[in-house]
Amino acid sequence: MRRAQCGPTWCVLCKGASESTEHLFLRCSTVQNLWKNLKNFTYYTGEWNGTDIINAWIKWERRHKVSKNVNLPIIVNWSIWKARNRMIFGDKPIHWPLIEAGIITAFRELPDPPPPKIQQPNPPPLIDQGTPWAFFDGAANTQSCGGSFILHKTDQHLFNIKAGLGAGTNNYAELITLHHLLHFALSHHCTSINIYGDSQIIINWFNDISTCHMHTLSIILNEVLELKAAFNNITVSHIYREYNKGADKLSKEAALMDRGVWEITEIQDQQEHKFYHRPYIDPGYPTAGHHTI
Repeated sequence: MRRAQCGPTWCVLCKGASESTEHLFLRCSTVQNLWKNLKNFTYYTGEWNGTDIINAWIKWERRHKVSKNVNLPIIVNWSIWKARNRMIFGDKPIHWPLIEAGIITAFRELPDPPPPKIQQPNPPPLIDQGTPWAFFDGAANTQSCGGSFILHKTDQHLFNIKAGLGAGTNNYAELITLHHLLHFALSHHCTSINIYGDSQIIINWFNDISTCHMHTLSIILNEVLELKAAFNNITVSHIYREYNKGADKLSKEAALMDRGVWEITEIQDQQEHKFYHRPYIDPGYPTAGHHTI
């Protein structure tokens, strides 16, 4: 590592091994003693070691990323490098107590990291029970996808619906589920409704915040927007998944159902009625559009 000199050189610090980057900063016995002495003042955990410098840094950063100790190897290694160069190129002896004192001073002058931000809990949606409301979700696996929605006509009358959607992506499952939710709501005379889902992408498309650039999905989206125009009042809002657990659970179950089959559970005045339905084969469901489920 000396300038204009080729071949192996001896470590000027320990004089016991050939000098290399890994030896100088990781394995030199003199440097290891320096780290041991520093531990009494900096209170770091673990050891500064590894198969190479990068590996040692990764291990160190994982242990100390939330404290100012994360910067200690930079201070120590820079001090070692300067001391080594002064000895080689300036023929100046190394006074290790002074080096240690300089490292400790520089370390203590580092500012303490800011305290971690306390994550505020996500607020639940504010439900206006004077207007019908619904939750929807979609789920996809490698074989198929499913969708579900929970439509509350009132607090005593609701529908839990899940549907097998066949093969498709998660965005397809979310969008086609919203499509069918709007159909179902209109067929049950819910011309005003507040809808909640955890798919920010689909909701942004619906609210014209962003644009869908996927041709097959844009066809479905256009039909969704046509249905939107049939409502007197409609909102579709994003909520966090923790507040959409009911629809999320049903959508995962729906992904295991046969394509085109709906399972509908109607609950009214605490009485439950469950039945299966194929909306585009059995009568009694709006048939606009060309998307079978």
